[in-house]
Amino acid sequence: MGFAKAVLGSLFLFVAARVSADDAPVRLVPAFLDYRNHSGPTPKRSIVEMVGAGVCVIDYDLDGLPDLYFPDGGSPGIDVRNRLYRNRGGLTFEDITAQAGVGHDGWGGGCAVADIDNDGDPDLYLTNTGPNVLYRNNGDGTFDRIEETAAVDHPGFSTGAAFGDLDGDGLVDLYVCNYIDRKRADLAARCRYFGLEVYCGPNGLPGEPDVLYRNLDGRSFQDVTERSGVFSPDTRGFSVLITDLDGDGRPDIHVANDATIDLLFKNLGAMRFEDVSLLSGVGYSGSGLEQSGMGSTAGDFDGDGDLDLYITNFQRDYNTLYENDGRPAFTDVTTMRGLSLPTLAYLGWGTAFLDIDNDGWLDLFVANGHIYPELDEHPEIGELYPQQNQLFLGGSDGRFSEVALSDHRRVSRGTAIADLDQDGALDVVVNNLDDRPDLYLGRATAGWVRVELTGTTSNRDGLGATVVTVTNGHKQFRELRSSDGFLGSNEAVLHFGLGDETRVEELVVQWPSGREDRLSGLESGRSYRVKEGVGWLR
Repeated sequence: MGFAKAVLGSLFLFVAARVSADDAPVRLVPAFLDYRNHSGPTPKRSIVEMVGAGVCVIDYDLDGLPDLYFPDGGSPGIDVRNRLYRNRGGLTFEDITAQAGVGHDGWGGGCAVADIDNDGDPDLYLTNTGPNVLYRNNGDGTFDRIEETAAVDHPGFSTGAAFGDLDGDGLVDLYVCNYIDRKRADLAARCRYFGLEVYCGPNGLPGEPDVLYRNLDGRSFQDVTERSGVFSPDTRGFSVLITDLDGDGRPDIHVANDATIDLLFKNLGAMRFEDVSLLSGVGYSGSGLEQSGMGSTAGDFDGDGDLDLYITNFQRDYNTLYENDGRPAFTDVTTMRGLSLPTLAYLGWGTAFLDIDNDGWLDLFVANGHIYPELDEHPEIGELYPQQNQLFLGGSDGRFSEVALSDHRRVSRGTAIADLDQDGALDVVVNNLDDRPDLYLGRATAGWVRVELTGTTSNRDGLGATVVTVTNGHKQFRELRSSDGFLGSNEAVLHFGLGDETRVEELVVQWPSGREDRLSGLESGRSYRVKEGVGWLR
C-alpha cells in the first residue's frame, strides 16, 4: 500500500472546520451485537488477515425492517461462521443464521445484495478467499446455495462486489473485485515498515483480474470479462461502484484499487465498456500520483445534478474527493473542500455519502484502522493500529466540517447505512477487525422523506434509477445502488433530508428502462414506495 505520497504544499491552506462532539448528529452504541469478527491471529501472518470484512443490509423477510448480514474470516481453533441478524424492532436483533441456512464457514470478506431473479425478495452474494457463494432467497425465511449452477463460484481472493443492470435487460449483472493472486504470491514473505518486521503489503505482489458476470436468466450467469472490455490483469481490486457517472442512462463501473491505478469503465451499451480511467481524471490523484484505494462512494455533494466520487486511501495520504463536471471529467477538489488534512493521519476503509443530519446536503462518514498491530508497541512512529472513525458534515457552500466523534478507537473496516430503528435518521453500522461491530445511531430531528423503488420493466430493485426532489427550490439528486463503501451494501432505500420544510413539492423518478414517473405533494416524515409506471403505493 502506497503511503507518504501526498503533496503537502497547498494542503495547509484549507483545513476543515471542526464541530464539537456535543453537536454531533450521531450517538455511538459500541459493540451492539454479539457477533465478533475473526481474521486470524495477532500479529498478522499475511495480507489475507488484514482485509477484514464488510456488512450488508438485507430485508430478507420483507417485513420492512432492515436486517444485517456479517461475513466472517477465520481463527485458529475456532468454528467461525457468517451471521444473519433479524431486526425485531427497537434496536433488538435475533441471530437466525442457522434457520436461514446462511452460516457459510469459508474465509469471508464482502457481501452484496440484490434480487437476481426479480421474484420480489433479496438474494445474497458472498466474496471469499476461496470459492465465492450465492444464496438464493426462497421467500420463506430460508436460502439455497446456487453458486455452482449459477457459475459465479470464483475461487480466488475476492473482495468487493456489486450488482447492477449493465446491459439494460431488466436483470442485474455482477462485478466481482479480486485482490492478490495467491497462486503466484509469496504470502509468507516478511517486509519492513518503519523498521518493524511485518507481513508484506501489496507492492510486489501480483494482482488477480476482476470478473464481470452477465445475468442470463435470473439463475445463471456468464463470465464476460474479456469480451466486455473490463479485463484488468495488473490491478488489485478492493471496492466497486456500479453507477451512472456521465448521466447517459447506462451504469458505468468504477473500481478502487490498492497501490495501482483506479479504474473507470464507461458503459457503451450492449455489455461493452471503454477504459476511461486516465481521460476522466479518476485514475490518479490531482498530483498525478498512484494512491491506495480502499473504499468508495458516489453522491451529489455539491447539488449540481451529477455524481461525485470519494475514495479512501492509506495513512499519510489523503482520501480523495473527485468533483464531476458531467462529461464525465473529474477534478481532485479534496483540498478546496476542506478534506485533505483531516484524513492524513488515518487509514480509511468503509465510507458513505449520506445526509445524516437531514439538512438536505450530503455528509461523509469514514471508517478507519491500520493494518499492522505491531504499531501498538511503537508509539514513536506516530501511527495507531486502532483509530477513530470520522464524520464530515456538508453544506450549501460545498465544504465539509469535521465532527469531533467520541474518543473511541477500533480497527474498523466495512460500513453499511440504514435507518435501523425507523426514526427517520440514518444510522451507520461498522464492522471492526477482530472485534464486535459498532453502531453510530443517527439522532437528526429535521424533516425527511424516504423512497423505496419497485421496478416492473426495469430490474425489480430499481437499481440504477435516479430520483430528484424539489423542496422550496432546493433540488436533491440521488441514485439507487446496491453496493457502496467497502465490502458491503446499504439499505436499498433513498433518503432525503428536508431541514425545516414540511413537504416535497415534486419528486421525479428516472427508471433504467427510460420511463419517468412524477409525483407531488409528499409529506415530511413518511416513507413512500414508488412502483414503475404506477406511482406511489400508499
